[in-house]
Amino acid sequence: MERGQPTSLMYRPRRYALLKYDPMRGEMGVYSSAEIEQRILLKAFGGALFGRDNFFPGRLKFDLRPLVYRGRSALACADVPPIEDVRLTEVHFFRRRAPWRLVIQRADDLFELFERGEIRWPKDLTEITRATFTVKLWRERRPRRLTIIPCNRALYARDEESPIMGKWMEAREMIRPIVLQE
Repeated sequence: MERGQPTSLMYRPRRYALLKYDPMRGEMGVYSSAEIEQRILLKAFGGALFGRDNFFPGRLKFDLRPLVYRGRSALACADVPPIEDVRLTEVHFFRRRAPWRLVIQRADDLFELFERGEIRWPKDLTEITRATFTVKLWRERRPRRLTIIPCNRALYARDEESPIMGKWMEAREMIRPIVLQE
């Protein structure tokens, strides 16, 4: 209330690291509350920094199909030295056909259940909507969580570890190759 009249105020929360630019991949991550805001910011920064509104295309980045096609070998980590162990601990399947349903599978090691036939991958691989991994890093006491949400989202326990996780995801082909645009 101001002078006896109702009024409203709008506060925008302060956040550090609203933008994250990866020059190796030519990608910019935008942390925003709305997808339209994200697209506008990517267009504005692409135009201002690189002279092209479409410099940061909204393309498909992440792919979980290697989990299905390669099985447990998709979790190999010996070629990414800071990582000691990776386990698939949670998978979400969203069945879109009627009656729709969300199926969440959680375990310490989901591949053990897949290998024993206790759970199965869906026939339509687009139904795999999320995968969570525990990633044990060298000299770290607790494993970190990494969640991949196709097609363009990854959630890291700590942002500073995202380059290591990104290197592992690229090696396992869970990050699609870069397609350079002219």
